Amino acid sequence: MDVRVFASTLKILSNLAVQHAEVLKENLDVAAILSFLCEEIVNTCYHIATLLLQNSQEMSEQSVLLLRQHLKLAVFLLKIVVHFCEIFTNCLSRAAAWLLTLLLSILRFQHEFTLTPDAFIDEIQHHLLVGLKPLLCLLLSDKEFVAQVASVDLVSDSTSVCLLCVTILSLLPASDAKVRDVWMAINDLHGASTSILEILFSSVKHCYMSLVLPVCLHGVTRPGKPPVSVSLYEYTCTNLCGFIACIPSRQFPVLELCLLKHTLSWDAYTACLAIDAWCFVGRYGDSHLCLQHCKLLMELCSTSLPSLTVDPANAALVDFRSYRAVPYINLQQALFRLMKFTTAEQQLFEEMAVETHLGLWSCMPVPYLHPDIVHRLKMAALSWLSQTVTALKCVDMVPAQHILNLGEALTVISCLYRQRCGFDELQVLPLVLTVWDLLASSIVGHLFERHILALLIDCSSYLLPVMDNCSLKEVVGLVLTLMPGSADSIKLAAASFLSAFGSKVVSPSAEQMKILAHVAQLFRMLLTDENPMIHQRALEAFSVFAEKTNHEMVVSLCLQEDSTLQQTVVNYLSKISCKSSLSERNFILSHQVETVRGWQSLCVNNLLHPNTSLLGKAAESFRFTEMGHTDIKSAAAVEELIGAVRSSVDQLRGLKACLTDMSRRQLQEAYDKIGALL
Repeated sequence: MDVRVFASTLKILSNLAVQHAEVLKENLDVAAILSFLCEEIVNTCYHIATLLLQNSQEMSEQSVLLLRQHLKLAVFLLKIVVHFCEIFTNCLSRAAAWLLTLLLSILRFQHEFTLTPDAFIDEIQHHLLVGLKPLLCLLLSDKEFVAQVASVDLVSDSTSVCLLCVTILSLLPASDAKVRDVWMAINDLHGASTSILEILFSSVKHCYMSLVLPVCLHGVTRPGKPPVSVSLYEYTCTNLCGFIACIPSRQFPVLELCLLKHTLSWDAYTACLAIDAWCFVGRYGDSHLCLQHCKLLMELCSTSLPSLTVDPANAALVDFRSYRAVPYINLQQALFRLMKFTTAEQQLFEEMAVETHLGLWSCMPVPYLHPDIVHRLKMAALSWLSQTVTALKCVDMVPAQHILNLGEALTVISCLYRQRCGFDELQVLPLVLTVWDLLASSIVGHLFERHILALLIDCSSYLLPVMDNCSLKEVVGLVLTLMPGSADSIKLAAASFLSAFGSKVVSPSAEQMKILAHVAQLFRMLLTDENPMIHQRALEAFSVFAEKTNHEMVVSLCLQEDSTLQQTVVNYLSKISCKSSLSERNFILSHQVETVRGWQSLCVNNLLHPNTSLLGKAAESFRFTEMGHTDIKSAAAVEELIGAVRSSVDQLRGLKACLTDMSRRQLQEAYDKIGALL
């Protein structure tokens, strides 16, 4: 049928239906008509999208005419749908699924065509997207539509669902209280309970690519300013905070539970959105409410503080990998930001004393804390580190608990230095140097070494101004000795250390040349590291060092006789991008091998734990490969992994007497997993 004839026919039918609405309400199948119209609009939108994608750079005159013809048809049909929904408000439930599909199809034009010429995007927005809000306003009170939104597939069309949720949030403040209550307590098609906030956060979790690129939304207007493009995250966060400002206090339990749940998320963007919204509540809400939120977060942090645990059977360290758990870091970040909104007097509460929760208070925003709390923090941190170092010096075999205390004490010192707490370096330096001596003499090779080393290097970078040449030679020499084959965290700490070294002036002495040679060698090792992250951090550190240092000979020592390295540094300083020599496949593979070797070292040091058995981790590593996350094509790499597992089994055979019943069950499960892969 010709488009004009089709449009004229629909116009006549719609006018007749509207004129005789009272008679037809009981007899006319409104749902079938709406479903047909929605399907036609969705197909028309598909044709528009196809034309835009085929002519993304330059459109011919014929394509422009065809595009505008399809756009006019879609706008016309959308007006009929809105008009029908206005007249037949009580007959929309059966067409709710198609209406939702229609909304999602139109919303794709708001984010999927950011590279399309602005003229066409503006035309689509001014004619097609403007029909979204009038249609949504009519659907907000329909319970079937609410259930359809709650049950929508978040994976296949996450960005459109996110934009739909944001649009709904912008409309709810002007709606009735009953409508808002429905959206804050939804039952989906399967009977599960959720809310519009939960759906929004779940959709953000699946919008990774749109958030990373980032996708920018066209034509966002602000009062008194011309339209600008904003990122999807900014658009979502702004509208979410606007909705939060309008909800009544009786709905705060739903909001607080949702924010806490997603603050603990392992997804970075979801957690960041939850923390930003939580800070909005703390900033613009009641100060007493903000204080209560801070106390809640402090209690959560203190009860779920990730730390090393001790196996009482053999006094060995276990479960070190959870030390920096992502949910705990998210809680710390939220607490850090919320504490800024409390007054100094409000912070003097006794529920969480500084002396008993030192690690927690050290992560607070020190410049915003009460002076009394800051003073107690510094005194307690120095006392704790001094007591730990004294205890370590008095024993021949270092107990595991002493290592735990040392790690926590160094963490506190590092956190306070990072916030420029104002320590007396001459008090801290002897203690840190003593730890370096102890580490070199008795703790080298211990599994916990990587964490202690990273913290020591970090603390030492703040003490560089007061170090004499002898101490400096010892520290730099130890870092250089332990660098080959060390963990990535140690290399990153070493890069920060070298960056701070740029401001250090090494006085002329017998040790000066040795120190500078060690620094140059450290730089060379980090600059040639195969890990792209470490390589990038090393380039940043080298740039800062070269700009600040008085020892220009170090720069030449780093780059001499290596033209490739020289060119890499020149490209970085000239802001010329260069491709890493390490392929993505080899990078992932190297980390897989390192994981297996790490668990092999765990057995060698008699640190087998029921929940972290070596064979279980090895089996998971192979399952990771089997699922297709990595493409291992190298026979040599596979042999290396198998060799690591075989060696680990031999180590386990020697530790057979230490296996508990739980350990045996874990090993049996690991054996079954490996068998399933074969």
